[in-house]
Amino acid sequence: MTATTEPVRLRHPGPAPATRIVSVPTRARVARCEVQPGERLMSGLWRLLEEAGGRAGSAELSGGGFRDLPYVFPAVSHDPGRAVTFTEPQVARGASALLLGSATIGHRDGERFTHSHASWLDGTGTLRGGHLLEGATAGDVPISVVLHAYDDVELRNGEDPETLMPVFCPEPSRGALPGARPADVVVSRVRPGVDLVEAVRHVCAEAGWDRAIVHSSLGSTVGARLRRDGGTVEVPGPAVEFTKLVGVAAGVLSGLPDVHLTGTCVDVAGLVHSGTIVPGRNPVAVTFELVVQRGTA
Repeated sequence: MTATTEPVRLRHPGPAPATRIVSVPTRARVARCEVQPGERLMSGLWRLLEEAGGRAGSAELSGGGFRDLPYVFPAVSHDPGRAVTFTEPQVARGASALLLGSATIGHRDGERFTHSHASWLDGTGTLRGGHLLEGATAGDVPISVVLHAYDDVELRNGEDPETLMPVFCPEPSRGALPGARPADVVVSRVRPGVDLVEAVRHVCAEAGWDRAIVHSSLGSTVGARLRRDGGTVEVPGPAVEFTKLVGVAAGVLSGLPDVHLTGTCVDVAGLVHSGTIVPGRNPVAVTFELVVQRGTA
């Protein structure tokens, strides 16, 4: 439907830090590789990261598929201690064809961990999407991965005092690998209430980049306002989960920034939506793992 209402910022139970975007610049290397049939997505992504020599990473997923895919998607919370929650675990039985997805690769409690969102066609041809659970396993066809391996950042997942939900946050690596090459990527955690387009502008300006590319990004917003089919569509909240966010920024340092983002998200009914992000109308719900790469002139 046409968007006529202003997005509402969620009220979370914990204190809100003054710093709303936490960013760490890093050098990155890109590898095109695959998660093999029968391999769990989390262990496969970690195998690929180790082969690339990265400390942490992000991944763009496409092609291939899953078998008996476990997942959840956003749900309305009836717990006064949490602004949003997830559904009970779901399982897409049989073979599912992966359309697109994004993943963050890091650690939780000192153990290897990944955070993955995806959109897929289930065995009946129904379009679905959500937050993939630990048992997600590649099916009979390998999953194609564009891996971004980071040298200078650690990604740690833990309970966020503001939202009381587990989130990834970047930290500078201890003993960063030596090298003269400057950072070409900024990895950020965007906190609740920050608009997606404004977050990209802020990261670019802080890094001193006039042009940039957004990729491998995932997280949640308070519903979504998307341009599509010549109009603006409002996807209901209280939260949607983006399975992919990509885009470009230009003219950031000129004072006339032009940021174009497109994304795919899943709502509280499990329905998948895609479109162009409307500037100023897509505030983060719980967290957004944002990856911004320096662009070329």
